[in-house]
Amino acid sequence: MDPRLQSVLLAIHIAAGAVGLASGLFSMASRKGARVHRLAGRVFFVSMLIMAGAGAIIAPFRESGRWTNTIAGVFTFYLVATAWVAARRRPGQVGRFEAVALAAPVGILAAALWIAIGIGGSQIANIFAAVALIAGICDVRMIRAGGLTPNGRVARHLWRMGVAFTVSVMAFFVGQQEYLPRIIQGTAVVGIPALAALGATLFWLAQRTWPKRRRIAAAVAA
Repeated sequence: MDPRLQSVLLAIHIAAGAVGLASGLFSMASRKGARVHRLAGRVFFVSMLIMAGAGAIIAPFRESGRWTNTIAGVFTFYLVATAWVAARRRPGQVGRFEAVALAAPVGILAAALWIAIGIGGSQIANIFAAVALIAGICDVRMIRAGGLTPNGRVARHLWRMGVAFTVSVMAFFVGQQEYLPRIIQGTAVVGIPALAALGATLFWLAQRTWPKRRRIAAAVAA
């Protein structure tokens, strides 16, 4: 790749990542469905697609962690895109996009296997492959069922956006430690933001799905 083009894409990747982190924080902290959440969510969606797309394009041409970063970019793009579509679909509705998007987790699994066999295993690539396997199974089940329930749509949207946000947080705080204060570099402290993002994802997932299930169960029992 031409060095000038690579520099431009890297700048776009960094700028979009910064916007994605900020908008993701607002989206995660705000009440789901509120105006702030919807606005921040739109900004997060666009910025994350740009960040992940640019990162996946330039990663193969960089010297360190190129294939792992390529997988991370493709996986993040897939998660954000499918999460956005899940929020737009009606209950019980599925389209061609979901079938085409299934190629992403399949490709990630194949890439992780190639890395393990060809150039030595990567723990991060294996983690992405494990989550991609879960996501792919969910995709197949949804396609076979002809769509999702209202609760299922919410859960699919939340966990995929949340995991994408967690990946971006981890990429900055763990993957770019040289830009952090020297005293915390190489310590467990750099992992706290990613754990917090994952914890927030689990909180909202429980908050938005479990109460509804309890209400439905109570109504059926009555």
